[in-house]
Amino acid sequence: MPCGHSYCKHCIEIIWSKPTQAGGYACPQCRKNFRHRPVLNVNVTLSKLIEEFQKAGFSPALPPHCYAGPEDVPCDICTEMKLKAVKSCLTCTASYCETHVRQHYTVPALQRHNLVEAINLSHKEDRESQEESKAFKARLTELEAVISLQIYKIANICSDF
Repeated sequence: MPCGHSYCKHCIEIIWSKPTQAGGYACPQCRKNFRHRPVLNVNVTLSKLIEEFQKAGFSPALPPHCYAGPEDVPCDICTEMKLKAVKSCLTCTASYCETHVRQHYTVPALQRHNLVEAINLSHKEDRESQEESKAFKARLTELEAVISLQIYKIANICSDF
């Protein structure tokens, strides 16, 4: 960008799909306004650096990070603009963008956690609660039947006396 900041092309295009209130385009980091949509160029230095890190196996090749839309699972750690989560941890019950999930790959204690593709954990917890409720109701019905049978047997034994 003309201000010197770098973004993935896909993400900046999403941000710039809606012009600012002033009718122009702004850098998400420094908020510098541009009246006309800036022509984007590849940051060759950054691109080569990332390529070298990936060749060295420094980090898994994850999809480019983007801001979470209404249909996406947002990162629970991002504070300002929520990025799209790429993984959810069932142990932590949290979802993480590619930046925040990296600790789960590098910290030994977190490596034992159960990571899955990003899911909305609040819906998962609701489903689990519903399934547990059904299981409890089924068990309750079974126990009521056992108790009724025992009462019937006791009544028969008592009637013999």
